[in-house]
This record gives sequence, structure tokens and C-alpha cells, in this order.
Amino acid sequence: VKRQTELHESLRQAETDPLTGLLNRRAFDEKLGQAFRHIMRQKVSPLSLIMLDLDHFKEINDHFGHQFGDAYLSKMAHTLTHVIREDVDFAFRIGGDEFAMVLFADYPQACNKATQVLRLMETKVSIGISTINPSTPDGLTVEEFILHADNALYEAKNSGRGRAVVDLCSTPDSGDCQFPCLKMANSNHG
Repeated sequence: VKRQTELHESLRQAETDPLTGLLNRRAFDEKLGQAFRHIMRQKVSPLSLIMLDLDHFKEINDHFGHQFGDAYLSKMAHTLTHVIREDVDFAFRIGGDEFAMVLFADYPQACNKATQVLRLMETKVSIGISTINPSTPDGLTVEEFILHADNALYEAKNSGRGRAVVDLCSTPDSGDCQFPCLKMANSNHG
């Protein structure tokens, strides 16, 4: 039993970012891959990938120092763990000031989570969202799924930062390819 506990602990440490306590890039690749394959095979429920980037983090780090920067990264980690469902969804620090969430949810729910992160981080984060669902074409790869979220993230950055953009290109009923979540949230409640 002790040996099994030690093995479990060393595996946990191998996939955990030491600064934030979030899952790391290695765990991201593994868990996203598993979830993606499962959802694409079952074709019964949605999966959303949310890519997040702290806006102007290098300047913040350079201006206020690394301790402040580390505290800021920890605040982001706390925010992500606060908005996801424990034991259902995943939050990751995938490098530097880049984070990701994997949600077993559709894009309106992903937008809702993104909006919460924006509010809690005082809109100092850019967010890109990609979702697969039962109507997603079979040929989509996990790399393309990540690329869709990355493209939405860059759209958020290029259109002024501090916002979330959904990439709906991979859904047949997309119509409009990309639009900010806030616009969508307003049209749902207005």
C-alpha cells in the first residue's frame, strides 16, 4: 500500500505545475487527448477547450517583479479552479502565462465560464474557445481542435484583448465563424 501511495504521489507531481498547483502541459496533452477521443467516439456530449493568455504579463512581471508575477499567476490558477467543476473539468498551466481549461460542456457554458474568468481577472486575460459536439465531423483531429481554440485566442488578442472569442468554424450550424462571448451572452439575455 505504501509503495502504491508513493507511486501515485510521484505521478501526481509529474503532471502538476509546482508554482500554481494546476495540471501541467504533459497532463494537458494526455487528458485532452483522452477526453477528445472519448467524445468523438461516443458522439453524445460536448467538449470545450478554453485557451487563456494573461494580457501584457511580461510587462507586469518586468515592472512589478517576479514575486508579483508569480502571485498573479497563482491568482489566475485560483480563478480557474474556482470556475470549473471539481472532479469533472480540468484546469492547466501549459506554459509561462498560458492556461487552458477542458470542460465537458457546450460553448454557451464555456462562454459563461470565460466571462467569469474575465470578471475575476478584471478583463486582463484573452480567451479562445473551441467546442466539439455530436454534430462535429468525424475527421477532426485533436490538433485541429487545439488550433481552433488557439485561433480564437489570437482573434481575442488581435481585436483588443480582455475578451473571449468562440471559434464556431467546426460546427455545421456556425453561420458566423467567430464572435465574442459577451456579444452572445447579451443576445441571449436581451
